Amino acid sequence: MIKKNADGKLSSKKADKRILSFDLIRGYFIFMILIDHLRRFFGVYEVFTGRGAQWASAAEGFFFVSGIMLGMVRGRKMINHKFSLVVKKCWARAFKLYVWAVGLSFTFTALTKIFINNPGLKDIPKIYPDNLSLIKDTLLLKFNYGWADFLSFYAIFLLITPLAIWMLRKKLWHILLGLSLVVWILGTGMKSDLIVVQSWQILFFGGMIIGYYRNEIEDWASQLKPNIKLNASKIIYSLSAITLAASVYFTTIAKEYSKSSQFLTNLLNLDWANNFWHQNLEKLFLKSTLPPLRLIVFLLWFSALYMLVNKFEFKIKNWLGWLLIEFGQSSLYVYIMHAVLLFGLDLIIPDGQFWLVNLLINTSFVLVIWLMAKKKFLFKVIPR
Repeated sequence: MIKKNADGKLSSKKADKRILSFDLIRGYFIFMILIDHLRRFFGVYEVFTGRGAQWASAAEGFFFVSGIMLGMVRGRKMINHKFSLVVKKCWARAFKLYVWAVGLSFTFTALTKIFINNPGLKDIPKIYPDNLSLIKDTLLLKFNYGWADFLSFYAIFLLITPLAIWMLRKKLWHILLGLSLVVWILGTGMKSDLIVVQSWQILFFGGMIIGYYRNEIEDWASQLKPNIKLNASKIIYSLSAITLAASVYFTTIAKEYSKSSQFLTNLLNLDWANNFWHQNLEKLFLKSTLPPLRLIVFLLWFSALYMLVNKFEFKIKNWLGWLLIEFGQSSLYVYIMHAVLLFGLDLIIPDGQFWLVNLLINTSFVLVIWLMAKKKFLFKVIPR
C-alpha cells in the first residue's frame, strides 16, 4: 500500500526510493555507454553491455530516463513555481549544453587536423573539405565530432521542454504524446541531418509524461489485482528473455563467431543467421530512425529492467551503488569527461589489443571517471 501525506501526495520516502531506482538505472546506462564507446573488445564487460549492437541500447535508455527525471523535477516538483522559472532553468541548461557540444566538436576537429594520420580519429577532410561548411554545420548542431553527440540532442530537447511542461500543466499530455508520435512517425521515413533528434524525441518526451504522472501511474498499478500484476510480470520477463536471446544470436554470436569458428558456424547455422539479419531484420532495428519494432523492444526491456531494479534495489545499492549512483547523479559530467578522455586514449592506444589489456583499459577508464566525479573535479565548470 502506498502511504500518502495529508495533502494526498506520496511520502518522501516512497518518492526517494523511486528516484534512487532511476539513478541506479541511469548509472548503469552510462556505464554501458562508456564501455561501448571504448570499443576495447573483447574486454569482458561487453558481455553485460551488448556492445551497443543489440535490438535496443543504453543510448535510448539514457534519454528515456532523462525525460522521466525532467518530468519529475522540472515538471511535477515545480508545479507551484512560476512557469517563467521553469523556462529560465531549462533554457539556461540548454544553452550550457549547446556551448559544450559546439566547443568539444571544434576542439576535437582542430586536434584531428593536427593528428590527421592517426588511425583512431575521423578523417575530417573527407567529410568536410570546406572549413566554412564545417563551422556552419557544427554551430547548427548538424555535425558532432567525438563521442559527445548526446549533448546536442539534449540541448535541442531542453529548448522544447518548457512547451512540453506547459502542456502537462494544462493536462494536455495526450496532445503532447500525439504530437511526439507524429514527429516520430515522420522521422522513420525521412532523411535529415537531425534524424536522431526527430526520432528519439519520442523517448525523451514520452519519458517526461511518465515522470510527470509518476504518482498517478504508481497509484493505478498498486490497485491492480495481485494475479494480474504477477501474470504481467511473467509476460514481460519472458518476452524480454526471448527477444534478448534472439538479439544476441543475430547481432553478436552470428556476427562474431562466424568469423572465427567454422564449427560454431555450422552448429548454430550462423551463415543463415547473418544473411537473414542483413536481408530482413536489420532495417527493422535501425538505431538512428528508431523504427516501431526497436521502440517496442526497448520499452519491453526497460520495463523488465525497471522491475528488477525495484525488486533488488537495496542489494544493487549495497554492491554497486558506489559506482551506479555516482554515475547516475552526475550523468552529463561523466558523459562529457568520457568524451574528452576517450579522444586522448584513441590517440595514444589503438584498439585491437589482447583481451587482458582491454580489460585493464576498460576498468581503469571507468574508475578514473568515477574518481573524478567522486572528488567533484571541475564540477563548477562541467554540467552534471
